[in-house]
Amino acid sequence: MHVKAELYDKLSDFGKETEEASADCTRRYVACMNYAIRDKEISLQWDEIHFSRENAEAEFRRQEGLKKLEIELKQAEENAYLKQIEVLQLQVRLAELQSSKQPSSSSGPSPFN
Repeated sequence: MHVKAELYDKLSDFGKETEEASADCTRRYVACMNYAIRDKEISLQWDEIHFSRENAEAEFRRQEGLKKLEIELKQAEENAYLKQIEVLQLQVRLAELQSSKQPSSSSGPSPFN
């Protein structure tokens, strides 16, 4: 009977050691899974940040291109206005020259007399 009790104690100790080893193994497995999950989360966050940065850069380039086109349009409008002013000035000068070449009504005989 003494041998039986001793065997029971050893078996009980072995069971406890096995449970502890199993618990340790489970804790290590959980830790590994937590690490893998966290690593994946960080990787996804990195991808999201990288994607956001690329989108921001693309949007900046698009806005910059639009601003450059707006500037070019304003410069073209300014040049058009300057040309219109030049044309109007030339028309005024032409009208002045034409009026100075016409005989004045007080200096000569009127065709209606």
